[in-house]
Amino acid sequence: MTEGNYRRSNWPAMVGRMTARTRKLIGTVGLLLFLAAYVALAGAVGLGRIAESPPLIRLGYALIAGLAWVIPAGLLIGWMQRPKPRSDVKPRSDVKQRSPAGSGSNAARDRKKPQDAQEPHENRQKPLSKRRRKGA
Repeated sequence: MTEGNYRRSNWPAMVGRMTARTRKLIGTVGLLLFLAAYVALAGAVGLGRIAESPPLIRLGYALIAGLAWVIPAGLLIGWMQRPKPRSDVKPRSDVKQRSPAGSGSNAARDRKKPQDAQEPHENRQKPLSKRRRKGA
């Protein structure tokens, strides 16, 4: 089904290319609409059957209904904060790729020495215990 330049099969690809700004706008509006509908539904249920229930049932409903919105809202906020996919990034050619473990390379030999184990640099100060004390 084609209408102009829009094809239904492109919809998932269009969502993947959405900018962070657009995703946050859609997510904010969606979150506000979801919360409004959730409050109306939870309030209607709470005023309906739950209102005549014993106090412990009402307390349980209040706890569950008061916290249940957090899960879908958190998922929506996570979607809003998701970083833009980086499909245009190519692997760097100046970085040496690691060989898989057990391929015969000596990983301990290839590893760089830590900063402390390297030869001292001309401008680097020696540790206090190895410095000569002036006047002593």
